[in-house]
Amino acid sequence: MAVQFSLPDGGITSLVGVTLPIFFARTPESFIDIVRIAHKAREGNLGPLELMP
Repeated sequence: MAVQFSLPDGGITSLVGVTLPIFFARTPESFIDIVRIAHKAREGNLGPLELMP
């Protein structure tokens, strides 16, 4: 399921929900790392070595 909101300031926020029996991050710290890498990738500041564990 997904929902997209058009905000009054012109921004867009998308929420996606998936039902899985597992979570893709093993620890809270690894989840934060995934979020940081995704943000860098979106800005185009991701180096190739940052994708390797």
